[in-house]
Amino acid sequence: MLDFEDPNIKIIRLTSGEDIIADCIATEDEEVVRLKEPMHIIFKRIASGKTIMLMMPWLPVEIIEHNEALIYDSDILTSFQ
Repeated sequence: MLDFEDPNIKIIRLTSGEDIIADCIATEDEEVVRLKEPMHIIFKRIASGKTIMLMMPWLPVEIIEHNEALIYDSDILTSFQ
């Protein structure tokens, strides 16, 4: 489970336009970032006019052993905590 007091938890926007929240860990290879327990974030406007935020697993957690992914740093458009 994500620990939101951990300074490594970041929201990142990928060059594909996806928004991901994850525990981001730099690797020895500076071109790669490890995402632990990544969740896809979606903002949706509901009938009342309010916007809600939905989160769902970014990886198919039902069929993988470890909920981690390696992505290239060049695939990250921006990030913030």
